[in-house]
Amino acid sequence: MEESQPLSVKAGDTLPIEMPIKDDDGNAIDLTGLTGDMLAFNVYKYGVLKLQKTINQGIAILSPIAGTTRIVLTPADTAALNGEYRWEVVMTTLADEVYTVAYGALTAKAVAMSQPSGLAAQVALCSKYAVSDEPGSKFTSAQFDLLAARAKTVYLDNDLPDDVPADTYDHMHLLAILHLYEVARGGTVMQTEKLGDYQYAKPSGTSSFMQEYERELARLLDQDSFEDGPMRARSDADMPELALDGSTIPNYSEDA
Repeated sequence: MEESQPLSVKAGDTLPIEMPIKDDDGNAIDLTGLTGDMLAFNVYKYGVLKLQKTINQGIAILSPIAGTTRIVLTPADTAALNGEYRWEVVMTTLADEVYTVAYGALTAKAVAMSQPSGLAAQVALCSKYAVSDEPGSKFTSAQFDLLAARAKTVYLDNDLPDDVPADTYDHMHLLAILHLYEVARGGTVMQTEKLGDYQYAKPSGTSSFMQEYERELARLLDQDSFEDGPMRARSDADMPELALDGSTIPNYSEDA
């Protein structure tokens, strides 16, 4: 029995396989009377069974006498596959004889996950969190977009001056998003934070991100109130009593 043509699938896709069951001489094997796991499609990795399909559970016998079958791997079957596998079709006859009637290689290509960009990509640079759509991720791009919209409505639209620089706006936006994420995680209850040798209690409802946001906001508003520059003038400009004496300094030296 020669090895069959290799199979290939992208993880998460359906893989239909038309599989004629033949003996070593190439003659069709009569499948009449076979049920359940008497015909099985097995997928292995390093000798460990990873996936199995049986009659009426992924394997359909199209014509018992002609030995034709159709095997279907569903998206749920292939989603967890990644890399190189071996597959085989094993038949158990009505006389309880077991034969491997086909085998080959299977390559599963994982779907490349899109990486966060823009503001979402900076989350990992500014915090211990990261935005990801990989299975099991708690901070998904959808949640990030939701929090970004809420942060803009609740904080930025109400707090920031209209002429704030774009990079400053983005930084403030990110701080507000991270604060809302900590609120959603329950991370803003009364707790103690430590910075170097300094330890302090953080009030309930606040986060280190909101504290930084408020400091930056205070700095921005303070700058905005002096946007024309601080008032500077000579101290004696309108104060005659402090006017500089420009008279000639008397010479009190004695004649030699």
